[in-house]
Amino acid sequence: MNQLTVTTGSRLHFGLILSADKSCWHFGGAGLMVRRPGWTVDLSREPSLADVISGSPEAVRRVELVLKRLREFADIPRVNIHIRTEIPFHTGLGSGTQLALAVASGVRTLFQIPLASSSFDLSRLAGRAERSAIGTGGFELGGFLIDRGVGASPDRVSRIIVPQEWRFLLVRPEAGTGISGSTEQAYFGQQNFMPADLVSELIRILSGQIDAAIRNQDFDRFAKELERYGNLAGSFYAHEQGDIFSDPVIRKLVDHLHSRGIIGAAQSSWGPGICI
Repeated sequence: MNQLTVTTGSRLHFGLILSADKSCWHFGGAGLMVRRPGWTVDLSREPSLADVISGSPEAVRRVELVLKRLREFADIPRVNIHIRTEIPFHTGLGSGTQLALAVASGVRTLFQIPLASSSFDLSRLAGRAERSAIGTGGFELGGFLIDRGVGASPDRVSRIIVPQEWRFLLVRPEAGTGISGSTEQAYFGQQNFMPADLVSELIRILSGQIDAAIRNQDFDRFAKELERYGNLAGSFYAHEQGDIFSDPVIRKLVDHLHSRGIIGAAQSSWGPGICI
């Protein structure tokens, strides 16, 4: 094999559960994979003595870092990587994990290198999946995903097939990004835990309401419970990001939707993007 193309979707995450009991749903939650936007990454063998990588400056930097990490575990030849379509960073779409897995899986397949047997192992080698496993599970499985947290391995992430006719509208401000990098690391480094009753309610909504709504193809119930889950989870993070929704423009939009009787809006990760 001399060349291949890897395509991904985007990951939505509707609120990370921070349980004080680290054996029960800690870093768990729920998310969804959507087809667009996505990464399209072309990989081919590179005859020169250096990797050739093209894309936006941030994407190139991240690809270089992934390759550096992978080469700590395997002898990887030089590679030409051309990024044709991108997911914007720090907007709640899980772009970093999807790019890392696209590159890692592409390199593994292109050069037939036994780097890792699963996406979860590959994600760790690439420096991802520090907390949530939704993006990693979504890359491999797709669909609506429920993550039962770090104490639930090996059956941490389960997949539910979403009805084909359901649609999700993604909205984000033209400018602005969510919390990321050192600020995010510092926040989780403080060992912030949710109250036990909040953890129980989030689990109940996921396991008792959202799961059943999808399986029964009950769209209205799903929209209602997804928004309720997002609001409850977001209320815990509101002190850090300023509100349940991290951007005031999005708050105004959601209030307007409610005034028209439209429900089902939930922020993805730190936002500022939302899913309706």
